[in-house]
Amino acid sequence: MHTFRWPGPAGDWVGEKGRGDQQVSELPSGHAPKSYFGRSVTGESPSSLRILRADPGQAEPLSRISVLAKSHWGYAEDIIASWLPELTITPESITTHPTFTALLNQVTIGFYQLDLPGPRSTLGHLWVLPDYMGRGVGRALLQHAMKHAGETLLIDSDPYAEAFYIACGATRVATIPAAIDGNPDRFLPRMELRLNHQLTGSQ
Repeated sequence: MHTFRWPGPAGDWVGEKGRGDQQVSELPSGHAPKSYFGRSVTGESPSSLRILRADPGQAEPLSRISVLAKSHWGYAEDIIASWLPELTITPESITTHPTFTALLNQVTIGFYQLDLPGPRSTLGHLWVLPDYMGRGVGRALLQHAMKHAGETLLIDSDPYAEAFYIACGATRVATIPAAIDGNPDRFLPRMELRLNHQLTGSQ
């Protein structure tokens, strides 16, 4: 897996305060606590995973999560660097767009952000730390997002995430050219998920 150094001073990730003074301790280098390696989130406790509204002060830690999650798919560091503007979460975007974090035992392990122009909402971001992928966190975030979306949720998925969205009931409705060095034929699948669909994915 590629590792990507987030621009800025070196050091551990800084803890932030979430809504309701819920402590959110971020993870250094994007790794889960060792006690969670190989264990299911749902195996901890049904109430362990909490989804809370993000605070604007969490913009930088959430941006780091998006970069770590995108890097998990093996993209070259220079390509990840070129995507930093669209992977970056700002305090303004948290203020103006519904943004929610997934919290497990006071550790933020993922988040999503919505654009709500009308009945057809857009999933602007949904990212889960690599060590927690495949454990139901993405599905829980997507299910929560659907409660805030309109009748239809549009998703411009990474090609590697398309199978997850299909497993959750989304269908591909279009493709968007997205060539990168070494893969001129790459495209993003545009997915559509209807509000009344029962989610069954397990990311």
